[in-house]
Amino acid sequence: SVLHGLFGPVFRVNSTHHQAVRKLGRGLKVTGTSVEGIVESFESEDPEQLIWGTQFHPERLTGVQWDDRTPDFAPYFAAFVEKVKEHAASRDR
Repeated sequence: SVLHGLFGPVFRVNSTHHQAVRKLGRGLKVTGTSVEGIVESFESEDPEQLIWGTQFHPERLTGVQWDDRTPDFAPYFAAFVEKVKEHAASRDR
């Protein structure tokens, strides 16, 4: 997954929910869960589709370093922007 590629297999996020995804729709795969088993991130099964989702709030973890287990999520947003640019360039051909 994108998150695994950026941050490794285990990292900390701000997991606070009053609702959570129980079952993903067709074509989506779980890419991260909390220790309680709550889905925290998902992506399209098709790498050509630019579908990335989170239930945690990476925007609140951008530009800050909470501790040594919680990454700054700015690279996640940068990776998304890069993928959008690549997709747009491929459509212009």
